[in-house]
Amino acid sequence: MLARKGKHRVAVEIQWSPQTNEEVSRRQERYVESGVRCLWLFRYGGFPVSRGLPAVRVGGNLDEGLVALVPTGSGKPNLPVEELFDKVFNRHFRFGLPLGCEAIVWVQAGLLRCFSCRVKTRVVTAIVVDVGPFKYRFTIGNLVADLDLFEKVRERIPDGLGIGSIKRRCGKTQTSYYLSNGCANCGARLGDYDHDAWEDEETVCESPTGLRGDRWLHWSNLKTVYSFPIRIDEIWQSAIRQREDYVEKWGIYSMG
Repeated sequence: MLARKGKHRVAVEIQWSPQTNEEVSRRQERYVESGVRCLWLFRYGGFPVSRGLPAVRVGGNLDEGLVALVPTGSGKPNLPVEELFDKVFNRHFRFGLPLGCEAIVWVQAGLLRCFSCRVKTRVVTAIVVDVGPFKYRFTIGNLVADLDLFEKVRERIPDGLGIGSIKRRCGKTQTSYYLSNGCANCGARLGDYDHDAWEDEETVCESPTGLRGDRWLHWSNLKTVYSFPIRIDEIWQSAIRQREDYVEKWGIYSMG
């Protein structure tokens, strides 16, 4: 199917039979050389995943409706094909992590007994970035490697949540640094013992589901207290791209 609007040409290639990746790449190159932007709809998986090949797998049938099997971030693994076209033509179908897309940051915290005053205090254990179809969790230890990102988070945490100050501190050898929570009651430094609070961890924000590769959360202890919206800038993008669990693929993002 080929559509034209002025000088622009867009094709939708419906590939219902199996085809080699070499043939897919060859045909896509012909579209590019002809100045045609093409969206591929494959009936079968195993096709190449790259920025140069906008593609999704299609499921369902004509009687019940065709669905696009594409990450959406809505909690559903698919969406009707007609909705996919709407997302594509409104530039919400993106590859990788696009700059300017909307996201939500959740601040997770747990309870830890202060070593000085012996009062239980709330400490930040991690932040979760919910962006497009993915969620990424950064522990306080992760954030020490990117202080610009840490400052972006710290300045958005409001007073009144019972969280002490979080500061960058120097290790005993004077050659390494770490981030440390402080006691909300007496202000004492708590060191890098935020992992001791994981058993009583809660989310001072939205209640999360489906975090990737996370074995530390105790879901029964989570509750909603606080969240804040962001747009992905170069600092957020760089931090997420450096994660081991980051994989570039096509997905649906909110671009505002």
